[in-house]
Amino acid sequence: MKSAVQKELQRSVGPRVGISVFGDRWVLALPTGRRQVFDDVETLAGALVAHGLVDRRTMPAGVPLEQLLSGGGDPDPPPPRADELVTALLAGVGSPQEDLRESAP
Repeated sequence: MKSAVQKELQRSVGPRVGISVFGDRWVLALPTGRRQVFDDVETLAGALVAHGLVDRRTMPAGVPLEQLLSGGGDPDPPPPRADELVTALLAGVGSPQEDLRESAP
């Protein structure tokens, strides 16, 4: 599943940055050549948004991550797809108020 999530994250930011997985760590290679290492994908998602690499306004609406992972009450839910996980991760970073401040002129 990590590989599928990595590919979806890479697709969401495009070719200008690199996203890699090494064991349990995630690596973000910025266009400047700087690399950042993250212990979890949630922190990586926050960095992608903080660096302005993801425009959440163009993303489809998704289910909140907690609801997606819990299966929405289904006793035997199918595992979430990688694209659903990435949408939920990126949409859940920060608060709507922070987004409004960042997009204000």
